[in-house]
Amino acid sequence: WGLPYFESMSVGCPIVSSDLKFAREACGDAALYSDPDNYKTFAKNCVDIITNNTLRSSLAAKGRERIKFLEGVLDTYYKLNPEFSLNGGK
Repeated sequence: WGLPYFESMSVGCPIVSSDLKFAREACGDAALYSDPDNYKTFAKNCVDIITNNTLRSSLAAKGRERIKFLEGVLDTYYKLNPEFSLNGGK
């Protein structure tokens, strides 16, 4: 569910997303959120990212930090539960 968000954040791409629980869990404060039923807010957020260099840079930096945080969480999880790691605990 969160792979497009994670991929975007990892390369510094700012995110505009619908304001849904899973999106907030994935992105934290590294995205702009819009009511999924309000296309005007979504469009405004897109224009803001395109036209505001400071906002765009800030979201990109927050996204890279969010990825570092999530990598740390996963590393800890896999150390505690090696059977769930990608290498099967090896």
